[in-house]
Amino acid sequence: MARFSLRQCRIARAILLFAFFSVARGGWLANDAGLPLKVVWPREGVTVGGDQVRVGGRTDPDAEVSVNDRALRVFASGAFAGTCPLKPGSNRLVFRATANGQTATAVRTVTRPKPLRTLPPAPVRFDPDFEGEPSEDREVRPGDTIRIRVKGSPGQKATFRIGSSQTHYPLFPASLNGVEGFYEGAYQVTPTNRFVRARVTCYLAPPSGRRHPAERRARLVLPAQITVNTNPFPDVGRVSDDYVRLRAEPNHGAPLVRAPRATYLNVVGRVGDRIRVALTPSLHGWLRREQVEIVDDEPPLRRGVVRDITMAERDNATVVRIPLGLRVPFAVTEDAHLQSVELTLFGVENNLNWITDRTPRGLVETIAAVPSAEATCKLQISLRKQWPEEHSPSRRAADDRLLGYHVYYEGTDLCVVLRHSLAPAKDRARPLAGRTILLDPGHGGTSKGTIGSTALEEKTINLELCQMLRRQLERHGARVVPIRSSDTEVSLADRARRAEQEGDLFISIHNNSIALTGDPLSVRGAGVFYYHRHSHDVARAIYRRILQLEPPPAPYGVVAADLFVVREITAMPSVLVECL
Repeated sequence: MARFSLRQCRIARAILLFAFFSVARGGWLANDAGLPLKVVWPREGVTVGGDQVRVGGRTDPDAEVSVNDRALRVFASGAFAGTCPLKPGSNRLVFRATANGQTATAVRTVTRPKPLRTLPPAPVRFDPDFEGEPSEDREVRPGDTIRIRVKGSPGQKATFRIGSSQTHYPLFPASLNGVEGFYEGAYQVTPTNRFVRARVTCYLAPPSGRRHPAERRARLVLPAQITVNTNPFPDVGRVSDDYVRLRAEPNHGAPLVRAPRATYLNVVGRVGDRIRVALTPSLHGWLRREQVEIVDDEPPLRRGVVRDITMAERDNATVVRIPLGLRVPFAVTEDAHLQSVELTLFGVENNLNWITDRTPRGLVETIAAVPSAEATCKLQISLRKQWPEEHSPSRRAADDRLLGYHVYYEGTDLCVVLRHSLAPAKDRARPLAGRTILLDPGHGGTSKGTIGSTALEEKTINLELCQMLRRQLERHGARVVPIRSSDTEVSLADRARRAEQEGDLFISIHNNSIALTGDPLSVRGAGVFYYHRHSHDVARAIYRRILQLEPPPAPYGVVAADLFVVREITAMPSVLVECL
């Protein structure tokens, strides 16, 4: 049983009203000027990278609707939806609605990029539809690797050079998704390189051993400008934003570590508007340029120092305090059974010598340093059970340890607040008495969320669903705190800040969208999203109740996802429910 007794309080049952409520709100206002036809999807002039596009809108419920003479399904609300095939290039979509001898039409233009194809071997040329890689400016250092990829006539000899150097390096043939004519290679920057805004020039020529006249060779200059930073030391940066995660790759990489505002960083590279940071000699992370301030009044290669750790009690939580002398990046990992939490500090000297525990009945059993990489300190924080078996023999072991955690800096002291699990409910009729639930209607203000075929905006449905859910929760004793109570805009960061102040459970309510290439008649389902292990049981409990509805919604699943609110809100279980 989940620690919030979700089965007893029927939270999920109220959540499940989403799908039915959104259908009930699917009406629209009639148009007195004649047969109405409003196309919501796709927008005019959109570019779609697929062989079909989602279409939808609203009309008279009795009308027949088609797009390019393909019939579309019309619902009782007047909404219509479906797909339309696309050919490469520009596509003209003609929508037509007919009813009672009246006809209405609307036109949309949609572009589908031409798919890459294998070029003929002759004439020798580069593919004008593939600009080549690297395509973004970058700053590199000795030892870094520059990867080259171009596309042209297959079966040729391909080489590249960098800047004014006349030394050519080989490119090797490759294929991608069955398309031939790709050529790939790499260059490792040397200590003697002095590139300044240098460009990579690539060549294709017939594969014989003799020289060829220039007219039989193809030449391509790649877009990126490459500069070698010859400074033997890293640049120094300070994080200038809240809720920053360094990621594994420059583009959409997995989150690696947290770096709160004013965290000290060793900056060692750049690709486009992303900054590369050295976490250890062999591990790097990436963040956006706008999230870091480069400073020139601090020495490079500074390190924090781990010496002493203290533990104290505060507001039903155990606080682990680690003075470091410097704000450094860190990572927190929970084990599968919530029996321990692992804290890794990056850019520190591990001189741990003294651990003082002033919490004889606190959540922490022991803290031990375990082997870790150079310039890091890894601490394993073992947790103890909070409630004896006789209090609630049906509770799982994980429910008796950790409700959530909050990690922040006070000056240069890192504070890890480990929240004790909540005591079992005493009143079965009011199982949520004493619990505070943060209810977050997704989007709001200028953030509309997705838009349905009737032009109904997700933000509106989310808000009204939360108002319904609030009444359900309060009937079971919960204190409910709404993140927004009207059509106002609340940033993701402000939602997370609110959750740091109070709450025992965070629920964000959304209604899902699909890609422009998706089929609105087949892609559907309710799902629950989470990120941290301590949110997993709550997510599964809600999802199980969703599937028990009559009729049950299409199953989407319990999804571990890199979404802001479930990733950054750690002080309590945090879940995001996509209702449709």
